[in-house]
Amino acid sequence: MINAAGVLPLPEKVEAINNFTLPSTYSRLRTFNDMVNFYHRFMKNLAQKMQPLNSMLAGKHSKNAIIKWTEEAKASFENVKEALAEATLLHYPQSNAETSIAVDASDTAVGGVLQQRHAGEWKPIAFFSKKLQPHKNKFSTFGRELLATYLALKHFRYFIEGARCHILTDHILTDHKPLVGAITKANERDIARETLQLSLISQYTTDIRHLARRENIVADTL
Repeated sequence: MINAAGVLPLPEKVEAINNFTLPSTYSRLRTFNDMVNFYHRFMKNLAQKMQPLNSMLAGKHSKNAIIKWTEEAKASFENVKEALAEATLLHYPQSNAETSIAVDASDTAVGGVLQQRHAGEWKPIAFFSKKLQPHKNKFSTFGRELLATYLALKHFRYFIEGARCHILTDHILTDHKPLVGAITKANERDIARETLQLSLISQYTTDIRHLARRENIVADTL
């Protein structure tokens, strides 16, 4: 739905998902997940909210096999429906507005928001989130935060290519801010993966700023 302020999911589509009963088969669950994922750009931290549901679809299952629901999965199903009902208004981008990508990472997912400053306040343009594969859960805090920045930039590059953009991160280890300074010391990293990610990030921006956790709207949802 489009109005003067921005864009929201169509009310009738939201209602259809909110009226979706608890799926009894894997086929129905996959249908529900596909419906929700269509609106991923409106919802903060969707990957983490849907993790229990996506985990149920892992492996091979007959599409008509009956699902054995856990309490965690049932709660996830209801939380996802609530998240869509409370979907965030996405504001229209402005060509001359200050633009940033705020990122954060948890143990199981990474997230980011493309945002612009309108009338002195940051307004969301679109959200991004991604569940981490099991081996990436073992990355260091720095490694996960760097991965969040790398993936968010790749996701939003259609918007920021050729534009001035900076990265906002709340990542702090002890008394320093490693991600903020790492962009100028990419060649000093011991892990090749991190060097490559920093190299790609530097193609878009070298302006990485620390943001207090209480101010990071992405961190509030991870």
